[in-house]
Amino acid sequence: MRDIYRGEVICPVCGHVQPKGERCRYCGSHLYHRKPNALKWGIIYSLTAFAFLIPANLLPIMEVIKLGKVYSNTIIGGIIAFLEDGDYFIAIVIFVASVLIPFLKLFILWFLFGVAEFDKWKRYRRVATNLYKFISFIGKYSMLDVFVVVLMVSFIQFGNLAEIKAGPAVIPFGLAVIFTILATEQFDPKLLWDKGGGKNERS
Repeated sequence: MRDIYRGEVICPVCGHVQPKGERCRYCGSHLYHRKPNALKWGIIYSLTAFAFLIPANLLPIMEVIKLGKVYSNTIIGGIIAFLEDGDYFIAIVIFVASVLIPFLKLFILWFLFGVAEFDKWKRYRRVATNLYKFISFIGKYSMLDVFVVVLMVSFIQFGNLAEIKAGPAVIPFGLAVIFTILATEQFDPKLLWDKGGGKNERS
């Protein structure tokens, strides 16, 4: 992160201010003005997360074995099942954590990428900055999505209703969460305030 007025760099690791160069003279870390290829990798990670969210929502997230029969439920199917049983709170928690938040984070990220890349979108940069703060804040709860699946299984097991096994959707679901976290961490919010779109990310 470079101070353009004094030609100095702040090390992103140890925080020492020093004349610009390739590496920090104190800790040896790489110095940069913007995160290298932040926009490109942010887009790649977010699209990968979206690709994993599709099978995560179409494949069974859990398999219920009851009276010798196997019943498979997708995330939406599980939500509907809880609603039909009158467990509205559990259904809402699962919907928010496993459906709403993952897709909302991706849509916000794509909006941030647009503001960072297109000068015509710069008028939304203040809104985009606040949205970035929002997804960074909820990022610490990203694994809640996975914990909700565990909660759903534990809830049914606790009631001795059936034997529950994780379905094939668990793996793509977990990967979608991980790549969404990577996309958020890779993005550099300073790009929102640059002119010339993502061209500045390499400087």
